[in-house]
Amino acid sequence: MLQSVYGNLPLYPGNTFQCRLVIGLPLYFGIVNIYSIGFLSVIRYIIITKPNKAHYVSSKKSIIAIYLLNWFIPLSFSLPQTIGFWARFPYYSGTGICGPAIKLALGPSYITFFIYFYCFGLSIPFQAITFSYWHINKEFSRNRQRIRNINMVTNEESKLESMISTNYTVNTKKSFLKSQPQSSINKGMEKKLAKTLLLIIFIEILSFIPVSIINLIESVSLRTSLVYQNYILLAILLSFLSGITNPFIFIFRSHSLRQILKEKFICQNVQL
Repeated sequence: MLQSVYGNLPLYPGNTFQCRLVIGLPLYFGIVNIYSIGFLSVIRYIIITKPNKAHYVSSKKSIIAIYLLNWFIPLSFSLPQTIGFWARFPYYSGTGICGPAIKLALGPSYITFFIYFYCFGLSIPFQAITFSYWHINKEFSRNRQRIRNINMVTNEESKLESMISTNYTVNTKKSFLKSQPQSSINKGMEKKLAKTLLLIIFIEILSFIPVSIINLIESVSLRTSLVYQNYILLAILLSFLSGITNPFIFIFRSHSLRQILKEKFICQNVQL
């Protein structure tokens, strides 16, 4: 497959820095994408379930700190292999490419980096995403139950009870809405944002599964698979599917963005 796309093989004469950089850069941006979704999930969790602590993640300093962490933490998972001082990317002489597999058979440095990469590079962000959305879903369920309980107060067993229960229900609803008018609106907006982010996470997982499976099998295998050499670059490109689709998901889910784009499109057609 590689020969039909790139022509003459090998692509690189040896395990050069350029050969490793071609793999290291996509790997870096892929981990950045995973961590960004992890940070967004935690932020949504704090805002929705602990609104009294939301100022900790919404201040200017916090946003800058999260932004820097999101870009610098992934460096520790791609830079060592790219430079070559810890678990250097293996070189495949048959095709002349370097691969992101962490070959355990190559020694202790690869074993330690394998543990470090999968525990901190992948496991922690996905655990944060799972934890955040588990509690976000529980919070939304509690809100629905609270509103349902208010609506079920009415009782029509008698005229007097009906009047009392109706007054109670109306007063309860009024006091509930009066005490938390802005909170209810914010909860609805946060729920929509949470659903949008959940869709992005789902696409991210689907796009990352092929490269993860192929890479994991190659890492623990004693032999080098020809399938891995031919299709690992394609699997890496597929892992960027979520990054390409994210803007379209936000446009599809946002009425205001769709309206703005529609107005601009109409204006351009009128000018033409």
